[in-house]
Amino acid sequence: RARARRPARVPAGRRVTRLVVAALAAWAASAGVLLAAGSLPLLVVLVGCVMAAAAVAGVVRWRRPSTVGWTDLGVLAAVVLLAGGAAVWRVQPLISGPVHEAAGSFVRAGIVTSSDPRVVDGRTSGSRRTEDSWAVEADLVRMVVAGDAVDVDVPVLVVSRDPGAGGALASTLPGTPMQVSGRLLHGDPRRGRAATLVVERAEAT
Repeated sequence: RARARRPARVPAGRRVTRLVVAALAAWAASAGVLLAAGSLPLLVVLVGCVMAAAAVAGVVRWRRPSTVGWTDLGVLAAVVLLAGGAAVWRVQPLISGPVHEAAGSFVRAGIVTSSDPRVVDGRTSGSRRTEDSWAVEADLVRMVVAGDAVDVDVPVLVVSRDPGAGGALASTLPGTPMQVSGRLLHGDPRRGRAATLVVERAEAT
């Protein structure tokens, strides 16, 4: 009777290499999406990451076909696609939508603080120095722009140099609901912020 052939075992070193390559590919795809956020269409970046990973793996397979199989290429592409897709899903709300479109406008907003307040040192230019300001991370839940109210849910940075508004920010705790008004500016999607609110008035509710 013919004996059944056992599937060839993958050497331990090769298994570790696969894991390392997959982890590096996932990290590179996520980093590529975050670095390109706001400057290039995210779909283009995601496709570029997949193509770059496939090209690198293809070159390795061409040079050392016994090291990289077609299954490895498929797994690598899937890892890059999933990691990049997760990054796109996280970043996309921060660079599009009503908050992004309202950048530069004066708004009245409802926020819920999500961090402890901190002091931001003022800048010195020659003999002039701007005042220190208070800043707090928050979730923007509602805003009124030119009389139109919009319900949203995005992370923002709230900053104020105004003594009254700054004092109100300084006395908050994480989870404090507030009503604020001020200028809405573009945020920093690389740091997970959809906008920066420079407020002139702030009060806990």
